[in-house]
Amino acid sequence: MQLTIARLILHLMRIHMTPRSMIVLLCLAWLPAAHAGNVRLPRFPAVAPDGQSVVFSWRGDLWRVATTGGAAQRLTAHPADETYSAFSRDGKLIAFNSNRNGYDNIYLMNADGTALRQVVNLDRATFVAGFGSDAVGAPAILFSARMEQGEYASPRVYAVSMDGGEPSRLFDAYGSMPAVSPDGSKILFSRGGVAWTRRNYRGPDARDVWLFDRKTGEYSQITKWNGNDGRAKWIDNDSFVYASDRADNCVNLFRLSVGQPEERAQRLTNFTETDVEEFDIAADGRTLVFAMWDGLYRLDLANPAAGAVAIYIAADDDTTDRVQVKSLERLASRCALSPDGKTLAVIAYGQVYVRGVEGKSAPRRVTSPPARCTDVAWSADGEKLYFTSDAGGVEAIYEATVKLSRAEVKKQFDAPDRPTSPATQPDAAEADHAATQPADAVA
Repeated sequence: MQLTIARLILHLMRIHMTPRSMIVLLCLAWLPAAHAGNVRLPRFPAVAPDGQSVVFSWRGDLWRVATTGGAAQRLTAHPADETYSAFSRDGKLIAFNSNRNGYDNIYLMNADGTALRQVVNLDRATFVAGFGSDAVGAPAILFSARMEQGEYASPRVYAVSMDGGEPSRLFDAYGSMPAVSPDGSKILFSRGGVAWTRRNYRGPDARDVWLFDRKTGEYSQITKWNGNDGRAKWIDNDSFVYASDRADNCVNLFRLSVGQPEERAQRLTNFTETDVEEFDIAADGRTLVFAMWDGLYRLDLANPAAGAVAIYIAADDDTTDRVQVKSLERLASRCALSPDGKTLAVIAYGQVYVRGVEGKSAPRRVTSPPARCTDVAWSADGEKLYFTSDAGGVEAIYEATVKLSRAEVKKQFDAPDRPTSPATQPDAAEADHAATQPADAVA
C-alpha cells in the first residue's frame, strides 16, 4: 500500500522534481506513521507548575510525559499501587499515594523519581490533594482522610509537614480534596460523598464546592446544584475550574470566579456520553490536563473553544523498583535491645535490622535475602549480634560484628545438630528476655 502511494505521488509530480528530490519523497513515503501511543487508561493526572509535563498513574505506577505527548519516563515500579499525585509549587517534589504498606498513605520523592520516602503512615486511607500551607502558614502537603472515624464518619482535610510528623486539621469543617489559592488566603474543598458514577442522583449526599476564607474564618457554599459538583482547582486567586454533571447528564468541566453565581459558570467541555474524570491545572493557570475513558487530554484555558487535544503516550514494559520503602513495625517478629539501651535489633521480612531507639534513626539491614532469620540476641558488650539463619541450607547461629560493619557476618556453627537459638550463647544469655519481646515494641 505504501509503495502504491509513493508511485502515485511520483507520477503526479515527476515533471517538477529532480532525481534527488524524488529519492527524498520516496523515502518519506516509507517512513512509519507517528506513534499512536500504547498507554491506555492512564489516570490521576498531576501537571507540573510550568505546564510542560504531567505525571499520571498507569498499571499501578507513576509516569511522567510531556503535555504535548511522547515517550513517558517511569518514576516508580512497585507491586503496590500508586494513584493520586501532586507537584510542589517549585516543581522539585512530587507527593503521591501508595498502598505499599497496606493502606493508601502519602510518600514524597524528587520530580525525577529519586529520594523516595514515606511522609504519612496511618492505619487508614489518605488521599493526597496537593501542596500548600497548614493552619499556621508552614509549608505542608494537604490531604483528606477519615482519621476520626470513631467519632465522625465524614472525611476532613489535613496538612502534614514535608518532613513527616503528626498531621493537623486544616480547618474544622467536614470535606475532602482541599485546594489552596496561589496566595494562600482561600481554600476550596468538596462536601458530599455520592459516587461520580451514580448518574441521575439528586439527593442530600450530592457533592458541592465550598470555600473557606482563611482571613475571616468563614465558610461559603459555592455551588448548590442538586447533582454533583466538586474536584475544584484554582486557575488564579479568583477563578477556578470544577467538575459537574449539571448538563447533558454527563460530568464536564466548568469555570467560575469567586463571588459569581453558579448560573454564570463557563462550560469548558461539552461531552455528552463519557464523563470527565480527574483533572489538574498547572500553576501557570493555562494548561489543564484531564483523564477521560482511556486517555489524557490537554485543554488550553486561554482558548478553551479550541477544544481538548489527546495526549499520545508511549511507555516501556514493567521493570523493578530501585528502592522499596518497607515498614519494620508491621511485620517484625523478634526484637532485642542492646545492653546499653541505645540500639534495637529487629527481625522483619526474614532479615535482621538495627536502629537507634531515639529520634528518627533510619534502620540498617544487617543480613541479605534470600536467607531467612528467625531469632536475634546481643552479646554482653553490645558489639555483636547473634541470630539464627538458614543461609547454609539448615538453621544455624551466625554472628555479626555490628560495631565494625554489617557486612562482617560469619557463620558461628556449621553442624545442623548445634543449638539454633542465639539466646543459648554464654555471652548472649542476658539478652534472652529482650529477644522475646513482642513485635509491637518496634518503632
